[in-house]
Amino acid sequence: MASDPKKPQSALETWGEPQEAEVNLAGNDAQLSRMWQEQVESPIRFESKFLTPEMTAKLVESAARGVPIPDRFASLFTRADPPIEMLEYAKALAKAVRHRPDSPAEKVSTVLYYCAIAAALARCGRRITELDDAALAFGINWVLEQNWIDTPTRRLFNDASAYLKSHPAERAK
Repeated sequence: MASDPKKPQSALETWGEPQEAEVNLAGNDAQLSRMWQEQVESPIRFESKFLTPEMTAKLVESAARGVPIPDRFASLFTRADPPIEMLEYAKALAKAVRHRPDSPAEKVSTVLYYCAIAAALARCGRRITELDDAALAFGINWVLEQNWIDTPTRRLFNDASAYLKSHPAERAK
């Protein structure tokens, strides 16, 4: 399948562009759902400004050992043992593009941000954030309240919520 050179490789390329007026909630949810699916199914594009030398070295070492590096966020977030470096990368990337409050892109980037944190908690038993339990629970609950979230994402956040309840007040590592 040939890719259209005019179509962005990732929703991240269009984040921050002006959005048309939002009229109805069902239409907004459908738009957000499409944007989310495009984001998690698009190939992950690595940007050096979000990769530390340590992250790069660990990913190269994993690849050399034959451990596959997820090529899409969907596979990263559903994997039983995602590379923590990839989760840290996803978090940094999403955090960097969050700049237009209440825009559809802002909501998608916020979910991507919390997905990285939720996957680190639920799949790796690690915290990759300085957010305290109350702030984390707020973010997890906000994502779960979104009608446009797909089933695998919802499952990840339910798992993260359960992990947070069973491991309270742990500090970031």
